[in-house]
Amino acid sequence: MSERPSERYYRDTARFYEPFATRPDEPFFKEMAKRFNSPILEMGSGTGRITLLLAEDGHEIVGVDLSPEMIDIAREKLDSLPKAVQSRVTFHHGDIANFSFDQKFSLIIIPSTFKFLLTTDDQLACLKCVRNHLLDDGVFILDLYPGEAFDADASDTLGPLEIDGAMVTKTYKYSNDLNSQTRTWDVTVTITYKDGKVEKIETQSITALTTPREGNLLLKLAGFEILEEYGGWDFTPYKPGSWRRILVLQKEG
Repeated sequence: MSERPSERYYRDTARFYEPFATRPDEPFFKEMAKRFNSPILEMGSGTGRITLLLAEDGHEIVGVDLSPEMIDIAREKLDSLPKAVQSRVTFHHGDIANFSFDQKFSLIIIPSTFKFLLTTDDQLACLKCVRNHLLDDGVFILDLYPGEAFDADASDTLGPLEIDGAMVTKTYKYSNDLNSQTRTWDVTVTITYKDGKVEKIETQSITALTTPREGNLLLKLAGFEILEEYGGWDFTPYKPGSWRRILVLQKEG
């Protein structure tokens, strides 16, 4: 399999993910884990931000991620936690579109990473993996971004933040291609050291634009039905025009 754009992006920027991460989704997943219980599988677990949060709440959880750099950070964080928490967590390096575990889960979550699957084949393969690993009465939570398809080309700057004694700024430039239904992210990380030296890391990622209608079709083909639908992490109901679409799903039939 050829390298996905997201692999290069996280290889270049993994060490800067945590300091710049926003956390509005954490109360949502804590509540959902409480409702649907463990074992839990997080697909696209990254640095373990959500995985470890749920483990600290007492849940057994498995995290899988394609980026070895992100997994290394997650495991380092896990090593600093109490042994009781460590015993509830397993991290795997793997592809969310192609994996197999000898375990089924009460709750499977994909926070913000489904969009890194750029082809219909990979999207359906991912959903098939979910179905194969979900208990018959289990629940699957999928986070989509329909609003990105209608967003004009834009830019954004985060920081500066002090990281390991240096000042770091991240600049994003977004551009959409509606013919290929993709969004290109050109990212520049600027690191200014105490001695005045400046280092720039320029990288790129590409994500898929998935409209609500297309998302519904993918889920229908994969054998899922919608239980609940939200337009934000605060449990706001989804409506046309919502930027985010958070789906709580179960197996059909």
